Amino acid sequence: ELGRAALFPVGQQLGREARSRLGVGESAADLLRAARVLYNVLGIAFTVQWQEGRPAFLCVHRCALAAHYAAVTCAVLSATDEGAVQGLNPAARMRVQECMTAGAARCRARLDFVAACPAPEEEK
Repeated sequence: ELGRAALFPVGQQLGREARSRLGVGESAADLLRAARVLYNVLGIAFTVQWQEGRPAFLCVHRCALAAHYAAVTCAVLSATDEGAVQGLNPAARMRVQECMTAGAARCRARLDFVAACPAPEEEK
């Protein structure tokens, strides 16, 4: 928990800087475009499952880092991802729920918006 508490604000700052540099707006589509840029650099590929009126789920299908980390390391480092998402869009909240490093077939994170943010048409 100490590691997660220290890394979440680091992720937020990274997200805010990327938001500014990439011109990220308030939409879910902008958030996902920016997240794809950041994750692509790390060798991470994901899709998003949108559910009308309910949270979305971000599913990581490929992660170049998973083979190199233990489950506990991933659990701590995922706080950076969660903070970065909030930095990219202050209305977004992400929480990683399943990890490949812990034996899951894919990483899965719940994605909520504290303000109205419709799902992008291409992702529904």
